[in-house]
Amino acid sequence: MDIVARIQQLMTIKGIHNPNQLAKLSGIPQTTLSSIFNHKFTPSVATLELLCNFFGITMVQFFSDPEADASYPLTERQKELINRWNCLTEEQQNALLQLMDTMK
Repeated sequence: MDIVARIQQLMTIKGIHNPNQLAKLSGIPQTTLSSIFNHKFTPSVATLELLCNFFGITMVQFFSDPEADASYPLTERQKELINRWNCLTEEQQNALLQLMDTMK
């Protein structure tokens, strides 16, 4: 797996345009991200955990291929919903869950 490509994919989902913006939003030093993006070194487990926490995913989700899960294939509409969910803040996610509860 190309770790940089995966980080870029997650950045795109979150609407983050460059590593500098990711550094500001995530609190990860810009020098660390620059070294990762320039393939100078592989991120440490601690850095990967910080990235995963920022993106709201687990390490397993980071390293898994979302397209490869054949046990429960998602429709394009469901994938769109998940991508949009990942862009929400925790407060927005809670509000959306409350709204969905009223729709039952």
